[in-house]
Amino acid sequence: MRAGGICQFIPVSVAAGLLALGQAWGAEKPPPPPATNSPQIGKSPVKVFILAGQSNMEGHGTIRGPKKGTLETFLKDPASADRYKHLVAKDGKWTVRDDVWCVYWDDKGSLTPGRFAGSDNEIGPELGIGLKVGDYLDNQVLLIKVAVGGTSLAQDWRPPGSGGKVGDWYLGMLERVKEQLKNLKTGFPHYDGMGCEIAGFCWHQGWQDGCSTDMANAYETNMVNFIKDVRKDLGAPNLPFVIGGSGFGGWEQKIDRRLKIMEAQKAVASRPEFKGNVLYVETRDFFRDGPVSPRPIRYHWCCNFESYYLIGDGMGKAMVELLGGPKAPANSTGPAEKQQAEDHQMKIARGSHCVGYALFTLLLGMPPTRGAASPAEPPEGQSAGTSSWKADEMPVYSDPDDHAMPACFRGSRTPELCQNCARMADLE
Repeated sequence: MRAGGICQFIPVSVAAGLLALGQAWGAEKPPPPPATNSPQIGKSPVKVFILAGQSNMEGHGTIRGPKKGTLETFLKDPASADRYKHLVAKDGKWTVRDDVWCVYWDDKGSLTPGRFAGSDNEIGPELGIGLKVGDYLDNQVLLIKVAVGGTSLAQDWRPPGSGGKVGDWYLGMLERVKEQLKNLKTGFPHYDGMGCEIAGFCWHQGWQDGCSTDMANAYETNMVNFIKDVRKDLGAPNLPFVIGGSGFGGWEQKIDRRLKIMEAQKAVASRPEFKGNVLYVETRDFFRDGPVSPRPIRYHWCCNFESYYLIGDGMGKAMVELLGGPKAPANSTGPAEKQQAEDHQMKIARGSHCVGYALFTLLLGMPPTRGAASPAEPPEGQSAGTSSWKADEMPVYSDPDDHAMPACFRGSRTPELCQNCARMADLE
């Protein structure tokens, strides 16, 4: 919390772990990133929000390009242009919000599309979160983002309260926040030095724990402990906490381990002890499948810009509610009738493509191969992106761009073949 112009926390209980972590990283620790010229246009104290999770908090929503589901495509479509025109400034460049600072690894500055995510052509939830919180608050906002792909709550983010070895990224997150706030004036020279306040925490994660039944079963307990320990170690007993649901695959997600993660996340927010200070955001409505997205990678929300923007927007609205603002929209409980009809038509279209593809392969003398809309679900204990598992006997192979791809990608390199003959059983 606020003290002496910087936020002071990190109690003795985790100091030893942070020291060990710092020693382990010491030889590889990069020099501090250069200062930013971003002005402070909001008032003090600076309101600090921590964003944490794995690759979907990193963000893979595509900005540029002619494929369906990119920001540029949405802006060119009259049906969606009005929804995103606020992201374009009068000079035709992307909007820059100087009232919302963001720090992500070695980059820091004012919030804008194409920074603070997986690449300079992607966004994550930070964009929607930052815009909503920035619109609500008169204070300067600082987003500190600590997101690492392929990390689990059960291990990498494991909180002290769950027993066993405390996760390296739990400790690393605390250290990262501590360092950023200690050196706030160095990183943001226009900061007026009038103090800061840790105001909220946003969590979007779940894929890795959903790869194991044991981790999925332990998720609720680990999430409860995570919230309690984060509040304790940050010195903020009632810190507002928003959980963005692990809803990739949408309402057709049927894999039990994946559903357990979402149910656990909802259950945590529903606990009486967290009433009024923890909210769950249902994200399954935001899923856009391969045929209307840049890439058929379901566990990365098919890299659809709108999916990542809506996740952040929903989490931002929930955070505003916890800060005392307008109530966030109620979570949906299933797809609307219109969406169900659209899904039915998509299934019919996919079925037609499957028949066509099978005939095509028979004419060429090739055995028909059942494709997948995205990397299918690996067995427990194995990760996507390896060639050691199969989905209904369909081989996959590793690829630096697409992680784990169906065998029928080979040669043609045309993902559309596979995404159009999608397997409806696996919604990873």
